[in-house]
Amino acid sequence: MAIFAKTVPNTHTAAPADYFGPPTGATYAITTLFFCNTTTSDVIIDVWILDTSSVTIGSTAPPDQYKYLHQLIIPPGDTFTGDTGAKLILDENSMVYWLSDTPSAVNAIISYMEL
Repeated sequence: MAIFAKTVPNTHTAAPADYFGPPTGATYAITTLFFCNTTTSDVIIDVWILDTSSVTIGSTAPPDQYKYLHQLIIPPGDTFTGDTGAKLILDENSMVYWLSDTPSAVNAIISYMEL
């Protein structure tokens, strides 16, 4: 098992390093996703699971058809746990893309293993 940690951005970016996805030639199985609100106010996040061979990331939101979590409200100091149950499999053309309504407010933690 491995852990990935990242602060969720509050603006759309075209930088793959701001998000989570396997490198070229790799396949990952996500076991759990955690989103922790580190502030004293509610925050709202959106999460997409993208096929990067057909979706280009940039300065606007990805298509809704890839949306995994929509307008999820996380209370102050709380953590949302997204237990994928049967595992979420990502190949080199896949990415977990996220956006918060508040800067530096949400930490994303992903537990995964390489297949």
